[in-house]
Amino acid sequence: MLTKLTCDFISKIIDEIKKEENSQIIEDKFLMPLSDNISSRIHPYMMTIFCMYILMLILIISMMFILIRKLE
Repeated sequence: MLTKLTCDFISKIIDEIKKEENSQIIEDKFLMPLSDNISSRIHPYMMTIFCMYILMLILIISMMFILIRKLE
C-alpha cells in the first residue's frame, strides 16, 4: 500500500515538472541563478589555471629551444 502511494506521488511530481510552464519556472528561478553563481565563483580559478598552463607551455618550449642549441 505504501509503495503504491509513493509511486503515485512520484509520478504526480514528475507529471507536474514536465509541464511547460513549471519547467520554465524551475529553469528561470532555480537553474539559471544557480549556474550563474557557480560560474562567477569558478571563473577566477579557471583563469588562473589557464594562465599557469600557458606559462608552463612557454617554459617547456624555451627549455627545448635551449637544449637544441646546446647540442649543436
